[in-house]
Order: sequence, then structure tokens, then C-alpha cells
Amino acid sequence: MMEHFSNVVILCVGTNKIAGDCIGPIVGKKLGRLLNNNSNVVVLGNCKSTLNFNNAKNIWEQVKKDYPNPFIITVDAALGKKEMINKIVTSTGYIKIGSALGNGTYYPSHINIKGVVGEYSNDLQENIKTLKNVEKNKINDLSNQITYRLYKMLEKINYV
Repeated sequence: MMEHFSNVVILCVGTNKIAGDCIGPIVGKKLGRLLNNNSNVVVLGNCKSTLNFNNAKNIWEQVKKDYPNPFIITVDAALGKKEMINKIVTSTGYIKIGSALGNGTYYPSHINIKGVVGEYSNDLQENIKTLKNVEKNKINDLSNQITYRLYKMLEKINYV
């Protein structure tokens, strides 16, 4: 199934400056440690070097240059419906990053993994307030779950 892809590239989107938006960087940090320089899997975005709305296009250009046919997995925090809070949502296809903060750019991806950290509002200021006030234990729990599931999936397809 994975043999025609050059690498698995995991894009961990977010910033460590806003509590509710740091799921991606935390997953990136934890996965990076677990994978320990595995040449089949590339993790971009962590707590020291974030992948966010501001640098997403540059990082995507670098991915296209460095990996001829990557299988892309994107990890991000999200705001959603009240009943989805604290759940992990997966989907396929493009992902829109930065939309809760009034930005938004589509990013190519095969699998998208989102940790829903709070309720989405049509009010930008309310979304920012929600993201700033997410409890750290929620972020840690969702990050741990996503990291564990990703690692187990990579194990099953013999990439680790």
C-alpha cells in the first residue's frame, strides 16, 4: 500500500504561543523522539520549530523539493461543534489551516488529524479567547492520543 510513496511526511501544524493551538507542535516533539531519526518518516513542526500559517507555504515548497512523492499526514488543533470537543477527528484530502484565527490556507494532505479543543464561533475574538483558555491537560491528553495512534499506525505499515 505505501510502497509507491517516497516517505511519510507528518506536518504538525500550530504554535506554542497559544495554548489551544499547540497540539501539532507537541505531537511533533513526541513523535520526533519516538521515531529517533527514522529515515522513512519525516516530522515537520515541533515546539522549537513550529509549522504555522505564516510559514506553511515555504515549508510546503521545501517538502515538494525534498520528497518526490510523499504520503502526507497533517496534525492540527481545531475548534468545532460543542459535542466534538475533546475528540479526535480524521479526514482525507486538503486541510484548511488557520481558519479559526481568521486566516486560512489549504494544505495538501492525504490524512488529516484534528484534536478538537473548543467550540467554534463566527466571532474571531471569541475563537482567540477560546484557544487561549484551553486547559493544558486537555492538550496533553489529545496530543498523547494522537502520538500513540500515529506511532501504532506507522508500526503496522512497517515504517518504524
